[in-house]
Amino acid sequence: MCVALLITSGGAYAANVSRSKSSKDATTDIDVRVITQQGLAIALASNVLQSQVTVLFDATGGGSGCVPLSTGTGSSKILRRVVSGAVTGALISIYYDTACRHPYIEANAHVVSSNSSYVINEDAEYLATTGGPLGQLRVVEAAVSTASRVVVHGTGTFTPHDGAPVVHLGLTCAIPAGNVPPPFPCEGGIAQTFPQLGVSLGSVTPITLTLKAVGSDQYVVHFASTRSTMVRAAPGALSIGTTANSQLRVTGDGATFTTDATTGTAGRFALFPPTPTGWTITDQATQLIFSISVLNNASRQLNGSVTTTSGKELATLHVDRSGTGFITYGAGVTDPITGWMLSG
Repeated sequence: MCVALLITSGGAYAANVSRSKSSKDATTDIDVRVITQQGLAIALASNVLQSQVTVLFDATGGGSGCVPLSTGTGSSKILRRVVSGAVTGALISIYYDTACRHPYIEANAHVVSSNSSYVINEDAEYLATTGGPLGQLRVVEAAVSTASRVVVHGTGTFTPHDGAPVVHLGLTCAIPAGNVPPPFPCEGGIAQTFPQLGVSLGSVTPITLTLKAVGSDQYVVHFASTRSTMVRAAPGALSIGTTANSQLRVTGDGATFTTDATTGTAGRFALFPPTPTGWTITDQATQLIFSISVLNNASRQLNGSVTTTSGKELATLHVDRSGTGFITYGAGVTDPITGWMLSG
């Protein structure tokens, strides 16, 4: 998911990039960020899917007390729930640990139910592994449950606590029911402004997930995608919306450029998947490769890199299980990563 050529139209965008760098260097900077943005967004989509399903289940039928997540590490607790007819208001916490002692997400959800469908408005505060605030996620989503699957789709914004630009995101997923689910489709979308480069970058990545049972309600996940949509535009121009059939799209006056291929594995279908978990994105047009993997099961930290197909390293990144850490570019510049999102 990278830039092949700089847009020469767009006025302020082209001028802002060319003031400090040659066109070739500026293009490479954008290329590295956009493939990294997409690579991190894959983890972000998985994180949002897992946490939002937990919030939905807890809000509409969860029990009291601390409940360990059904797969992997983590737990959740209903702190408050008020039901009035078809409307449920709930305050739910999700934790890094299985004993509800190390908070990760505090979700304030408003759920309107109708038969087997739900519309959810939610504000969620994210906390770092150290306990400090990461930012606020605001989402509007819908979930429709049938005998064969649960379809979840929604869009939202993440406002980083550190003052970085707001990030727009989206997710759609059709999760099948059954003891051994067949492959199922998901999409993740992300768009944000990068002030230092004078550009907005966005992507939508459709991924097919294949689950292999390895125990009761335990699955290893293989995922792949051969087509993605990447868009660039002037600062502030892009966001994530949905089409009439609830598919994701990058909205705004942007230009679509390259496409790439993704492949990966997760050790479990879980909020914090164990080893072996990792994924790779290859963009043949710009000859860049993004790769990242979980290092160990104790910390669930991840290391990643962006390299050329010839092996030249352009960036390295290190994040914890919340997706928070830093990226260091080839020129030695280091920027923060917050909740699977790049700094602008």
